Amino acid sequence: MSGISERIVSSVRFIGDMANLVALVGFCMLAFKLKDIALENYFSAGQLPELSVSGVESLLHNPGQAMQYWRFAVAWFSAIGAAGSAWMAALGLRWAFHFALRAVNR
Repeated sequence: MSGISERIVSSVRFIGDMANLVALVGFCMLAFKLKDIALENYFSAGQLPELSVSGVESLLHNPGQAMQYWRFAVAWFSAIGAAGSAWMAALGLRWAFHFALRAVNR
């Protein structure tokens, strides 16, 4: 009976390890993609708009200028998402290091 339970434990551990590996690759890819989106929107938005009463009035009279604010918002949230994904990828690399140590020490 212990042979079956050892196989079940090994199978569950293997499935968990593969899920962690997929998450690591996914977070790495997501961090790079979000970084690209953030930089693209930031550079396409142009100069920072003036934060004053006249700047708000020009936004109200020119709705096309709202796209500039939208691009800055997308760039900001994409940068935050890229930083979070990079942090999760760093944690995944730490897990991969411990996984390699565990595999070598068996």
